[in-house]
Amino acid sequence: MTEKIKPSYESLEKRLSIAESIIEAIRNGEVDAIVRHKAVSLVRPEAQVRQTEADLKKSWALYQAVVEDQSELICRYRPDGMLTFVNKAFCDYFNHTPDYCEGKPFCLPIHQDDKEMYAKSFSQLSPKTPITTVEHRIIVDNDIRWLKWNRRCILDDKGNIIDYQDVGRDITERKQAEKELKKARKEAELANHAKNAFLANMSHELKTPLNGIMGYAQFLKKILENNTSCNESIQGIITCSEHLLTLINDILELSRLEPKTLQAVHHEFSLSDFLKQIESFARHQTQQKNLHFVPKISKKLPIYVKGDEKHLRLIIINLLGNAVKFTEKGQIVFQVKPIDHHLIQFSVKDTGRGIPKDQMETIFNMFQKSASKGQYVEGAGLGLTVCRRLVGLMNGTLHVDSVVNQGSTFWFDIPLEEISQHIEIQEINADSETKTQDDHQLIVPQSNDIEPLLKAAKMGNVFGVEKQLELLLTDSPEFSQWGEIIKSYTEQFKVKELVNYLSDFNKTKQEFR
Repeated sequence: MTEKIKPSYESLEKRLSIAESIIEAIRNGEVDAIVRHKAVSLVRPEAQVRQTEADLKKSWALYQAVVEDQSELICRYRPDGMLTFVNKAFCDYFNHTPDYCEGKPFCLPIHQDDKEMYAKSFSQLSPKTPITTVEHRIIVDNDIRWLKWNRRCILDDKGNIIDYQDVGRDITERKQAEKELKKARKEAELANHAKNAFLANMSHELKTPLNGIMGYAQFLKKILENNTSCNESIQGIITCSEHLLTLINDILELSRLEPKTLQAVHHEFSLSDFLKQIESFARHQTQQKNLHFVPKISKKLPIYVKGDEKHLRLIIINLLGNAVKFTEKGQIVFQVKPIDHHLIQFSVKDTGRGIPKDQMETIFNMFQKSASKGQYVEGAGLGLTVCRRLVGLMNGTLHVDSVVNQGSTFWFDIPLEEISQHIEIQEINADSETKTQDDHQLIVPQSNDIEPLLKAAKMGNVFGVEKQLELLLTDSPEFSQWGEIIKSYTEQFKVKELVNYLSDFNKTKQEFR
């Protein structure tokens, strides 16, 4: 015979506590006790049961009133798909009655192309992911409509799914608006692309007659240099032409703002040679206004790097050009130094009139010009906008610091990957020579090759200079770095500066001979 195990003191104490709770509930009238042989049943008083039933009916009526008044489509269904509740909006939308829907499978007339996506969204529901959203098309009265459902699982105390509830709304108008907006955006993009192509083509077409006007004006000025009255008129033609050229160049800059045409092109190039070109350009620019040019090039810079050389040159030349334009006396400082691994900082500092604080935030906006009251500044105000966009294209940001009447500093940091191996340099033509300027060597053509360019420049024939340069570079590509400097002058129709630049080299060649 098995010996009975005596209950522990803790279990007896727990039972006693439960018994005391039951006795207390009976005394308070919360439950009634029915005593049977060896058992006690507890039941709630009839009045309390009726009150509970009334409260439940009241809550259900309130819930049903709230749900029925909703404009959203609301339905509930069991895990087997059988509908247990649909609201009025649901019935009206699908032209059915509650009696027709309830007890039937929840099956929507989903568009054929959306059935797989709809089934996939339903399969994503789980106790761990109890809520999901889906948008799909349905066919109602032979019309394609769009619905958006917010679907959730109803869980019991143990976390098991016992029901699903869907709340949907018709989003057909929104989808139609999105479709029309997408179409309008595409049309606007096409129109904008056509506009930019037109601006670029027309700008180049305008440059051709303008080249002739400026060329003839320069030619007449030279012939009639002793005729003061004619010289004044001719100078007026030249000044107006230069102003028109500035506007045309700004239009070209505007066409470059098209996102599809702004793409970084990275390749390996010599950073040291690149900076020599920039220095040479800047020196001739500053000499025209008797400004002092101060290059501060760190000796820790890599010799060869990989980056967007073309756009980098455009940014720096633009910043240097602005510095010269807005500086009447003093100096222009061009500094380049390494900041971090592959990160190089370029800065241009001037001693010009500076930028007022109220213009610091807008100076990079399109068509914005930094000008004091009563002052006129040439150009359309696009240069800095293009520069900031290009710097951003190279994963950098263009910054500015400025103090009125003291000057401005523009700088940016961009990553330039250092190339460990030397780039293969084309052999220098045996007949070519090098010109040394501040210990920097630049490969330039012989005097007889420079002469045709100089002759065309003196006639003001920029188009002729470009043609002669193209022929020269085709036969002798080793002069391409020098050619980039010439192009920087021709593209901006800086005829006088170009003549001085070419004359400087030609004179050196003749002395060398």
